[in-house]
Amino acid sequence: MGFEKKSRPMARAYRSTAQTIANNTLTALRMDGQLYDTDGMFTPTDTKIYAKRFSGYYFINGACSFVANATGERLVGIKKNAAVYLAVHQCAPNPSDAVTVLNVSTVEYFAVNEYIELFVRQQSGGNLDTYPDIADTYLALAHLSGR
Repeated sequence: MGFEKKSRPMARAYRSTAQTIANNTLTALRMDGQLYDTDGMFTPTDTKIYAKRFSGYYFINGACSFVANATGERLVGIKKNAAVYLAVHQCAPNPSDAVTVLNVSTVEYFAVNEYIELFVRQQSGGNLDTYPDIADTYLALAHLSGR
């Protein structure tokens, strides 16, 4: 079974402006732009990307960058239907004066109308902004197989 040449549903949404994340508060990132969306899976300013048309296996990838701050820990995780973590990346921040980038990816089965969200948490002792960039703070969903 190979990858079919017909169009497969896929979407990649990103954050183009900073989002302030409160200290030690799990927060769903609101994406405000899209790089592509072949199937109406994402609505700008929403937190969710939906498997709208096909059930099956999907590749999921997400990332979040935090502005420079060397205190505490950072977490990024992909949740399915606001309940189950599919992938999590937690780490100490970059100790230098640079942004900290966390990336997660996985493959998961979705029924029609199930969705994913990108959740983040930071523990710097105060509010901390995400770093807005099309390549550093995003969420993507791409259909691989199934109907």
